[in-house]
Amino acid sequence: MEISLISPKGTPAILFNDLCGSTTEFKLGFDDEAPSAITCPPSAGVVQRPLNPLSIFDGEEIKGDWKLRFRIKQTGFGSGGRIVKWQLESCGDLVLNAPYLTKNDTFFLPPATRSQIWVETLLAEDVDNSYDEIIYQLVSLPSHGTLYKGTTPLKAGDTFTQQEIEGFAISYEHDGSAARADQFSFILRDTDGAWLGTPQFNIVISEDATVNTENELQIEQLHLYPNPTKDEVTIESTTNVVQVWVYDVQGRLMQQFNNRLPISTIDVRNWAKGIYWIQVQTEKAILTKKLVVQ
Repeated sequence: MEISLISPKGTPAILFNDLCGSTTEFKLGFDDEAPSAITCPPSAGVVQRPLNPLSIFDGEEIKGDWKLRFRIKQTGFGSGGRIVKWQLESCGDLVLNAPYLTKNDTFFLPPATRSQIWVETLLAEDVDNSYDEIIYQLVSLPSHGTLYKGTTPLKAGDTFTQQEIEGFAISYEHDGSAARADQFSFILRDTDGAWLGTPQFNIVISEDATVNTENELQIEQLHLYPNPTKDEVTIESTTNVVQVWVYDVQGRLMQQFNNRLPISTIDVRNWAKGIYWIQVQTEKAILTKKLVVQ
């Protein structure tokens, strides 16, 4: 009997040929780096070197249908056999680029309030993955408040993405207790399987903190016009604009400036067409609105 492994490309490697005469049970593995060639009886589950080296498959695509081919070279007396199980393990020098934190700054908010966690305090990037493929998995929860994804409270083991932070879906609500510090920890991973663990996100409860929420400043009190635009955009607020941050759709900070006027104008003639997020800090709150540049 001859047994061969056939790659999806059709390349064969003979594992063994006419092995051990009258042997009725075969239980063994094959590895080019095994210390010995095949010995008899081949029934102890020992990993040994195949007749043809498996390195013959180097450079071939591993995806596809691999086949185990049996060739009966001589029949004899007795009943036929059967395959109980076989499996294939592929190994390689695969180097994964893990996601990394570019922002993990202390998050401030007043007692007994709820505020969005935004990219100026928590931002991760990855050279191989987009924001919707960068995943935060909660390890420990805040002790004095609640994390939310939208309106849903999060629990240990739950996940959210960097894209959801970009979309202002993740928020923290303080429980109103006397505690002035809180935190949660997480594993940062991507869809390729690379990961970073276990960072901690720190929260400080302060009466002097501003709130990143639309509850403190109604949305109709902050205006961007014209929107869409191709030349310039005007930011108008009922209170003075303290600071402005401009982010592209990937969450990258494109521009930042300070101001002490209720109206500000930004020249966008040199901006690429697309969607931007304009984050505005006024004397009362921090708000974010979408801007379309045509």
